[in-house]
Amino acid sequence: PLVDHILFADTKRWRKSLFSLETCREIFAQAKLLREEHYDIIVDLQGSMKSAYLASRSGSFVYGPDPAREMFASLCYHCKVDVTDTHVIDQGTEIAGIAASDLLVKTGRIEEGDDLDVKTDWDPHPENLPRDPAAEQWCDQQLMRFGITKEKKFAILTPGAGWPAKQWPVQKFGELAFALAKEGVLCLVNAAPNEVELAEEVVIASQDRARGVSCSIGQLIALCRRAAVFVGGDTGPMHLANALGAPTVALFGPTDPSRNGPYFQPYEVLRSPLSRNVSSHKNQHDEGLDSITVDEVMVAVRKLLA
Repeated sequence: PLVDHILFADTKRWRKSLFSLETCREIFAQAKLLREEHYDIIVDLQGSMKSAYLASRSGSFVYGPDPAREMFASLCYHCKVDVTDTHVIDQGTEIAGIAASDLLVKTGRIEEGDDLDVKTDWDPHPENLPRDPAAEQWCDQQLMRFGITKEKKFAILTPGAGWPAKQWPVQKFGELAFALAKEGVLCLVNAAPNEVELAEEVVIASQDRARGVSCSIGQLIALCRRAAVFVGGDTGPMHLANALGAPTVALFGPTDPSRNGPYFQPYEVLRSPLSRNVSSHKNQHDEGLDSITVDEVMVAVRKLLA
């Protein structure tokens, strides 16, 4: 209910054949769809060239961060919002606040100069995101199938990430699941549709102590509401679980947790001094992330479960 319409852009496939006739046709078709929506404003929170370019093709007024994460993205913005905070959530609320204020002034809902506080403090709570009855029912059925009652704690593990350098080793995820199972905590291994094999590898590494679960975002929300703890890297499910109030253990490598880390307590962030901030999507694994031990993660998990 929070989103009215989604437009899909297969930018990963476009990059593989950026100058082909087919890709050009798709990009122009996407721009046409954006223009037909007649948006009042576009807010680009990514600060990347691909998101900024698509926003600029809409013909609408575009807001974006200054400085942008990718330098040339700022060329696509009509309004560059000076972001002063470090964390991307704070940056996002700064940009959205400026855009919302301008729109409300434009439509006469507030007077120019009036304060609009969109950055109010709020505590994470399971109801911050919508509750889908079908997803809740699916979750109940899954937990029943795994023998998880209301009294029994379970953990969610997410081994996937945007690129391999942000992935903690599969074998260690399996060993973690095995160790938690010995302490009475069953691990559900969450995987996107294209990461099912990755989840299966974790299950095998856990000596079949863990259970793989492939689910939609709505279903994952329902699972996170009930989870005793979440363990994963710098990836969407980690931030989703954290926003829902699930105790979160975040494993960081090449990305900076002060910028991209979990935002709401309770959480624990593990990062090795060997890791360095790298924004490029590298395929080789991060030495620092790989060096984080299962024992270290277990200490963090026990702290959150206590």
